Amino acid sequence: MESANRDEWLGKALLLSAIGVAAYFVLTTVFAMINTYTPVPYWDMWGGTLGFYIAHRDGDTSIWWSQHNEHRIILSRMLFWLDYELFAGRSVFLFVMNAVLAGLSTALFYLFSRDLLTAHFPGEQARLRLVLWLFTALLCAWLFQWMQDENFGWAFQSQFFLAQSMPLLAFYLLARSARTAAIAGADRSGNLWFVAACVAGVACAGTMANGILALPLMTVFVFASRQSRIRLGILATISLATLLLYFADYNSPGSHGAGEQSVLAQPLLLIQYVFLYLGTPFYWLFGEANTGRAAALMGTSVIAVVSISFLIVSLRNLWARNQTLNAVQVLTLALVFYIIYLVGTAFGTGSGRLIFGVNQALSHRYTTPALMAWSAVFVLLLPLAYRHWRSVRWALIPGGLFLLVLMIMLQLKALEARDDQVFGHRMAGLALELDIRDEAQINAIFEMSDGLINVANIASQYDLSMFGMSPWQNLRQVPGSNRASDRPDPESLPACQGHVDIVSRIPGEPRFISIAGWLVDPATQLTPELIEVHTVNGIVSGFGLSGYSRPDVAQAIGINTITTGFKAYLRTEDGGQAVWLIDANGGCALQVNTPIPE
Repeated sequence: MESANRDEWLGKALLLSAIGVAAYFVLTTVFAMINTYTPVPYWDMWGGTLGFYIAHRDGDTSIWWSQHNEHRIILSRMLFWLDYELFAGRSVFLFVMNAVLAGLSTALFYLFSRDLLTAHFPGEQARLRLVLWLFTALLCAWLFQWMQDENFGWAFQSQFFLAQSMPLLAFYLLARSARTAAIAGADRSGNLWFVAACVAGVACAGTMANGILALPLMTVFVFASRQSRIRLGILATISLATLLLYFADYNSPGSHGAGEQSVLAQPLLLIQYVFLYLGTPFYWLFGEANTGRAAALMGTSVIAVVSISFLIVSLRNLWARNQTLNAVQVLTLALVFYIIYLVGTAFGTGSGRLIFGVNQALSHRYTTPALMAWSAVFVLLLPLAYRHWRSVRWALIPGGLFLLVLMIMLQLKALEARDDQVFGHRMAGLALELDIRDEAQINAIFEMSDGLINVANIASQYDLSMFGMSPWQNLRQVPGSNRASDRPDPESLPACQGHVDIVSRIPGEPRFISIAGWLVDPATQLTPELIEVHTVNGIVSGFGLSGYSRPDVAQAIGINTITTGFKAYLRTEDGGQAVWLIDANGGCALQVNTPIPE
C-alpha cells in the first residue's frame, strides 16, 4: 500500500514537473512573440499580405490562386484576409494563429500517441493516462521551442505551420478511417473519416509547395496498408486532379535553381542538405559549429533507421505474413508516411535552394518541419519505451534530462530584448509613410524597390495596415504645413531632457535629413512615442519615433527606461537652425540645434 502511494505521488510529481516545463516553453515563446510584435509588415508580407489584400479589394479574384514563389498559400491567405477584414491588418491575429497551429500539432501528436498506446496495450488505460499526459507535455515543450523564431516571430509564417500540421491531420484521419472500417468489417463505417481525410489532403496543396506530396503519399499509404481498391482509386484520382490543377499555370521561380540540376550535378551535397535540414534542432541545441553539424547529421541518421525499421516491420507483417490490418500497423504506417512526407519536403527544399549553399538548410524556419519529424519518431518509439521501460530507463532518463537542459538553456534566447529590432521596423514604416527614400532604414523590413513604394503609397492612401494606425496614420501630407491651431505652443510645454547626437544626410534623398539622439519626459521618465519636429516659426518639418535602446542615457540620468533613443526626419531646408522636438501627446518639448551635415 505504501509503495503504491509512493508511486502515485511520484507520478503526479513527474506530471506536474512536465507540465511546468511545457508552460515554460509556451510562455517564454509567447513572451518573445509579444516582444517581437510590430504591425509594420515585414519582408514577404508587403506583397504576400498587404499586396494580396489590395489586389483582393480591387476585385482581382485570381490573386487567391496565384503563386507566392513556388507556393500556392491559399489557407494562409484566408488568415490574411481575416486579419484585414476583422482586425484592421494589425497582425496580432496572425501571431496568435502561429501559436494555435503549433498547439494543433501538439494535439494531433497526442491523438496519435493515445491511439497507438491503446492499441499496443489494451486494458491498461488507467496506467497509460499518466504516461500519455507526461509525454504530451514534454512534446509540447519540444514543439514550442523558440529556435523557430523565424516562424513564431513573423506574422507571415502560418503556412510553415500549416504545411506540417495539415498533412499530419490528413494521415491521422486516413488512419482513423482504416481502423474504423477494419473494426466494423466494412469500409462504409469509415467513410466519413475517409472523406475528411481526402478534404484535408486537398487542403494540403493550399499550404506550401510541399503540400502537394500529401495526397500521392496518402495513396501509397492506402495501397501499403492493403485498404480497399475503391479507396485507392478515389485517392489516386484526387491526387492526379490536384496535381494537374496545381501545375496548370505554374511558373517555376528562376532564382531558386533548377531542381533537376541540383539532383544530377550535386547529389551528395543535396543529401547533406537533407540531413542537415532534418537535424537542425540538434544543430542549434549542440551549439552550432562542427559539434552542431555532427549532431544534426547523426540525428537524421536516427530518423532514417527508425523510420525504415518500422516501415519494413509493418509491411512484412501485412504482406509477407498476410496479417489482418490492425490499429498498431495502420497508425505506425501513417506516422512513417508522414515522416516520408517531411523527408520529401527536405529534398524538395534542397533541390530548389541548394544554389544558396548547403548551410541554408540550417535556417531557423526549417526547424519547424524538423521538430515535427522528430515528434513523429518520438511517438513511434513511445510504445517500445513503455514496454521495455525497466531495461531502457537508465539510458532514457539521463539522455532525456541532458536534452531537456540543452533545450531550456537555448530557450533563454526567448527572453532577450528586441527593442532595437522593433524600433528599426517601426522607423522603416515611418519612412514609408512620409515617402522618404531612406534605403538603409527601409531595408530593415524589405529591399527598397518601386514595387514596395507602390504598395506603401496605396496602403497609405487607404489607411490599410500600419498606415491606418497610430503613430503613422495621416502623417504624409503634414511636413511643410503650419502647426495646427489646436496644438500648444512648444514654449508653453514643460522641457524635455534630451540631446541630438547625430545629424545625417540620407543618400539618394535630397528632400530630408535625419537626426538621432535621446529624449525623455522628466515628469514620467518615459520617452515620447511620436516626436514632432517644428521650426521656431511654427512649421511642421518632420516626425520621429523613439524606442532605440540607450542604456548609457538611463545610467547617466538615473532612470529605469533604456529605450530613450530616437530618430527623426526633417526637411533639408530646415537644417542648420534651431528646431523643436515635441512630444505629440503634449507632454514636453525641447529646442535643439541641427547643424547642416557634411
